[in-house]
Amino acid sequence: MKKKNENSGAGAFLVALEMPIIWIVESVGLMLMWGWFIAPILNFTDIGLWQALGIVLLIGFMRPTSVNKISTDEAAAAGLTRITTSMVFILISWIVSLVV
Repeated sequence: MKKKNENSGAGAFLVALEMPIIWIVESVGLMLMWGWFIAPILNFTDIGLWQALGIVLLIGFMRPTSVNKISTDEAAAAGLTRITTSMVFILISWIVSLVV
């Protein structure tokens, strides 16, 4: 008997779609938080979206990768969790920036 394929086409498509969305959300978050916290404290200039994207990609490149074998459906769910977590973190940072 053949094993069932744990990877679905929809999951693979969602993972491929999520990566640019994750990069954009994290870049927007970095750009905003840089302007809210780093620039005023350290007297740095604000950074733009492209600079933030470069930093996000650089950090992602330097981060160690794991070789866990997970299905594409699990990877898609993890990507959605990462997007949601990033957006909540940006919201909390915005609220903190109003107080500071």
